[in-house]
Order: sequence, then structure tokens, then C-alpha cells
Amino acid sequence: GILDRRSAALARRLVELLDTTPSEPDPTVGATPRVAILAPPSADGVIALLATLRAGAAWVGLDPDWPPARIQQVLALARPVALVHTRALAALAEALAEDVHRLGISDEESDDGPSRPAALAHVMFTSGSTGRPKGVAVSHAAVLAFQDWVLRLFGVGELDRFVQTSSLAFGGCVRQVFSPLLAGGSIHPVSKAIARDPESLLAFLEAEGITIFNAVPSLWVHLLGAVERSP
Repeated sequence: GILDRRSAALARRLVELLDTTPSEPDPTVGATPRVAILAPPSADGVIALLATLRAGAAWVGLDPDWPPARIQQVLALARPVALVHTRALAALAEALAEDVHRLGISDEESDDGPSRPAALAHVMFTSGSTGRPKGVAVSHAAVLAFQDWVLRLFGVGELDRFVQTSSLAFGGCVRQVFSPLLAGGSIHPVSKAIARDPESLLAFLEAEGITIFNAVPSLWVHLLGAVERSP
């Protein structure tokens, strides 16, 4: 499908970069190269995530809504080989990561993409509420173990439709992206503007035929309130 071909093309570009740019080993994450992804919940974000894994790297999610200082702080700590970004965020990527190789997500497709093994799947940074954000290294084995539990517990199947509210910097994206992909279901990204408005979110869930939705308790409270107010 398009998802496979577009992620394959981006993965090839990443491999070319990884093969010519030495990755700086990190005492926390080891030798697995890191690739930062600057993208909102979107098809392009999923493509960048899959391309990073196919290239044998670990993704580091950057939330476009973070303050610029936090994005730069995470980049300094993660020391990524590349920063992959959507076209709409090209200017922000250039302004915040002058010293990092930047790759824009394009519409290019390929039938021949790499598949390189790596120990780590991604590095997730804490909120930093007690000081500097800390990177938590998450292995492929941990992601697969979690997905095995999710798929069995919720009986996820190919007819399921997941909503993606989480940014690639938040752990919730692991469930919202990989569960439907592994089960043959579909991902339906939602913008933060819609996610923050209960009535708009409810309308989105109904229009898209969402079958599985997960969120923090505070969002559930507002969403249930919208259900009660709906005609």
C-alpha cells in the first residue's frame, strides 16, 4: 500500500544518511542511532516513524506544540543523526536544528525499502517537571510485548478503527499506531484543535466510525459531557 511504499522511500533516504554520518554512541541508549521526528498526529508522522524503524534507528518524538526551548533541549540530549519533519514544519525545523541533518517527508514512493534490525525502538523523554527531561530507552522487545497484551486484551481486529490523539513524543502513540497496524486495522489521526473541543471530537469519532478510543481520564470526562449534551 501507499503507507508501505512511502515509508520505504523515506527509509532509503535515512539509510543513505546513516551510512555516511557517524552516530554518536550514548551511555543510555547504546549504539542505536536516533532519528528525531517533528510531526503532529498525522499520516506523515506514521510514515516517518515506520521509516525510522526500517532504517534501523530509534525514533525520538518532538511535539510541534512544545516550547522551542524544550525541543532544543531534547535534541541536545538525544543527539539524533537526523531530524525528519513535515513540509508544514520545515521552517521550525530549520530554526531549531541548524546543526542537525534535516529531511522533509515527501510523497516519494518505493517498492524496495530497507529492513535493518536495531535493539531500540524509540527514546521517550520525560516531562522534565523536576529538572532536565530524561530519555527513557524503549526496546523493540518491550514494544512487542506491550502490543501482544493490547491485541489479546481488546481483541483488536482488521475492522477496528483507532483514533490517534497522541503525539509521537508521548507513550500513548505506541498503542494508537502499532495496535491497528499489527491487526490490519486503520489509524485516524485527529488534530489537537479537534481533540481539545469535546463536541468536535465527538463528531469526529462518529464520522470516522471509530471503534477503539483511548485517552487520559480528563479527556474522557469532557467527552462524556459532550455525549450527554448531544441531541
